[in-house]
Amino acid sequence: MSDVDSITSFNLEIGEVDAVTRRLHNVGLDPEIDSVMDASLSDQVGPGRTIGNWISKSGRKVEQFVGKVSERLGRGPSAVMERIVSRVNELCSWEVQPRIIRLRSLLRPPRTFGQILESAMNDIIIRADVFIADPEITQNCGKLVKFLNDGHSTTRALAVYYITTIICVLPESQLLFLRLGALEIVRKSYSFLTMLPRQHRDRDLLLAPSRRALVFLSDTEVLSAIREYDALSMEEFSLDPSKRTPIPRKWDILASLIRYSAKSECRLPAARQLTHIPELMLGFCHPAMELVVGPDLIQCWAELSLSSDQLVASTYFKLLLSFQRVCENMPKNNSWVWRCYFLPMFRVYLRGLDKHSGIELSQGLNNNFFPRGKDYLAATLTGDMREQLGQMLVHTTPTPGPTGVASLVAEFLHPFIPLWRRFVHEWTFSPRAIGSPLPIIRALSSKKRRSLCQKLVDLAMRSECSLNDVMKVVEQDYDCLWGVLDALAHFCHARTHNGQLARTLAKGLLSWASSRAKSPIAFRPTEIHQGVCSTFSSHAGHRIMVFYVDPNQGDIFAEREHEYTEVSELYAEHSHLRWVSMDDPGEVKSRYNPVYVGPGTEKNWYWIGRRRDKLNSSATHVFSVEVSQSSREKGGELMFSLLNSPTNPDPVDSITQGSLYILSARQVVGDRPTWAWLRSMWDVTRKLVLKDVHSTSR
Repeated sequence: MSDVDSITSFNLEIGEVDAVTRRLHNVGLDPEIDSVMDASLSDQVGPGRTIGNWISKSGRKVEQFVGKVSERLGRGPSAVMERIVSRVNELCSWEVQPRIIRLRSLLRPPRTFGQILESAMNDIIIRADVFIADPEITQNCGKLVKFLNDGHSTTRALAVYYITTIICVLPESQLLFLRLGALEIVRKSYSFLTMLPRQHRDRDLLLAPSRRALVFLSDTEVLSAIREYDALSMEEFSLDPSKRTPIPRKWDILASLIRYSAKSECRLPAARQLTHIPELMLGFCHPAMELVVGPDLIQCWAELSLSSDQLVASTYFKLLLSFQRVCENMPKNNSWVWRCYFLPMFRVYLRGLDKHSGIELSQGLNNNFFPRGKDYLAATLTGDMREQLGQMLVHTTPTPGPTGVASLVAEFLHPFIPLWRRFVHEWTFSPRAIGSPLPIIRALSSKKRRSLCQKLVDLAMRSECSLNDVMKVVEQDYDCLWGVLDALAHFCHARTHNGQLARTLAKGLLSWASSRAKSPIAFRPTEIHQGVCSTFSSHAGHRIMVFYVDPNQGDIFAEREHEYTEVSELYAEHSHLRWVSMDDPGEVKSRYNPVYVGPGTEKNWYWIGRRRDKLNSSATHVFSVEVSQSSREKGGELMFSLLNSPTNPDPVDSITQGSLYILSARQVVGDRPTWAWLRSMWDVTRKLVLKDVHSTSR
């Protein structure tokens, strides 16, 4: 008896697929499941049941039109999702906002898919219990669940995507969707989709989103870790000290979330949670972070930030942006920020230029990753890192236009950058200060300033740096203006190309100096405070006259406010202040006058000093320096007072080493004041309220 191939077709409800396929497999039959192209329910006999066949015959343009009409009538998944976002905004507002959706004119379309998704990612910031308990949100979430059974594949895909987005943004909302029956519907749909032919349109459109929805709706390890982290955070901020959780456990969970963010099935919820962890948003850096975050992980995140899936791309781009703050606090001595962060990211973005807009990526990097400019980040770039960047650029096809990623990377390879790095290292006390705009810088010694300014002019004469590069140095350190002008003087009289270039540079610098002299002086806080600690007002005949509040180390002063009396803060135009080394006293006499702490007496005077710590060379101490009248007049030997911290009564010279730097102010034309002690007080919000201004002239 010969084998006979037989094909029999019959219709099934989607809920019957699992049972029927199991029965057919048991009797040795191999079923192949197909779906009607548009909607089997719409093709059934009866009123309103023929729209599916009509759409199939008329083409996808008619389907798109019908879908748009549904959205305009407020009945499609996009309209429902927009109502959810709008309702969340109302619940989060301090005052009732207008109901945006309900005020829409008839047939006015909702926002685009990308706009709704971006709004959901940014605006759904609400307590989970409020979200779940709100009847309007529950009703609209129920409508999204019902769309999972819709006949149109595009509608089902949007519903799955929006449900996934809500759970990604607010993991606790998983309980709401489980209660509404979303898990069973998605599970049956996924089982159905896996048996469709690979080239089937529904499989291509719905299989991956359905698999992700299954992960989001299931009780996974990553969701358990997120819940535990949130619970620990609530306990940590509890008023009852006995309920506070040890910090190490939180960092263990944080490390787990970082690892989960690179795993295929559970990475999106982990990545989303990481972007909202306060410690990371504030840039706190734990020693274990160096062990968990490495080049491979950053490269994975960068690749996912280029995903064609908008939810994935947006989440991972924000995750990279969040970790930039952490990277700023990583050790600078081993170029961690370049080796483990920027190099892997640039490597991926340069490779992805054939699939994504290089100009768009470049604009995103400039606006988000370099808001304060690339100059100070470039100062942390070592020679080895520059070589790796150069190799990446060689193997990359340049993108058209001046703002592509390749052009952005090329800026870090400019010949001016190594010299700029040397300037920045001379201006700063600690490598940790490099990578961000500098506050009060160290004054360069006369010899070093002449040498660096000469090299800067040599670069300009070879057309390897521009007037803007020279201005960058001069704006940071006004003393370098005269060093550059002296170096240019050797070329200005020559009737050559270099002579003409030197005259142009000198003219531009003098014009800038003239306008700067006329501009008003803007006082800003220096974080250096004047005050006497009442607990340790005297030790070995000395008084603590100044203390420094490091904004990166927390609000220490506000916690100990009651220990100090007569507190004032030094305000100044930072560009007019320098830490001047006493090893180069010529600078003190010629251009700067020391900033004094108080009115002093006829015999004693107080200046502000800074010196390196003996045990930690990257740390420095700010303290008051007592100077006798004769020493002040001669610029001679100085006597140290106590360290600024009242908890450590040891003399300064026993815990510090190296050169002593004195805070000094530049002499300006017209004897305009460049600094002032402003008497201040702290209110309950820890904001500084200015009450009085001391004259800076004596």
